[in-house]
Amino acid sequence: MRLAVLAVSAALLSACTSTGASFQSSGLDRIVVGRTTMEQASGYLGAHPVDVWRQGDTTLARWAYKGSVATDAVYFRQEAWLRFGPDGTFQRMENSVNLPLNRRPRTAEEADQQARAEDAARQEASRPPVQTVAAPAATEGASEAVPVAVQAGDAIQPASLTIQPPAPAASGAKPARTRAGSAPARRAATGKARSGQAKKSTAAADRSHSPAANPLLPAGTRVIPGVTYPVRKGN
Repeated sequence: MRLAVLAVSAALLSACTSTGASFQSSGLDRIVVGRTTMEQASGYLGAHPVDVWRQGDTTLARWAYKGSVATDAVYFRQEAWLRFGPDGTFQRMENSVNLPLNRRPRTAEEADQQARAEDAARQEASRPPVQTVAAPAATEGASEAVPVAVQAGDAIQPASLTIQPPAPAASGAKPARTRAGSAPARRAATGKARSGQAKKSTAAADRSHSPAANPLLPAGTRVIPGVTYPVRKGN
């Protein structure tokens, strides 16, 4: 029984054949036009090319792998044909066999765009998290304060108010004549006229010096003749 099992296993092993070198097709994404050399491409693919041809000033390299369980019975096959320019950097893919559609070399612009996106993602991940503070819950029945824009008034211009001293009593008033025409009567009439005019002048001066007669002064201001008071111009 054991001899039969060993014989079958040996037959199966002899029927399984493979050629080439298995390579990683995911490494094709890292190959960039005008930047990647053949040595770098071999490192990305995880294997050296099985064939290399010199064609003028360019080089064509083939990565290939094929496995079968019997003669001419292929069950797995992959190939990647890459051309490298005179400067030794990758130019283009010449041919491919059984490679995923999303496994292809990239242009320099595509590589730069992906590099910027990865750099932005790293910077975003390195930023400290933003701490948010929850607003206090509004009490029931309390109204939310809403700011209201108020137009600014005109600038207040400084001013001053000068209180003039009271005018002296008028002199030279003609005395009223009495019927008798005597000197004492004339002197008495003249004295009464002067006294009346003085009282009127004093009352007029008091009225002009009072805060009520000067609305620009604050209420209760003691007015002193001959003094200049600063006042403010209202809107």
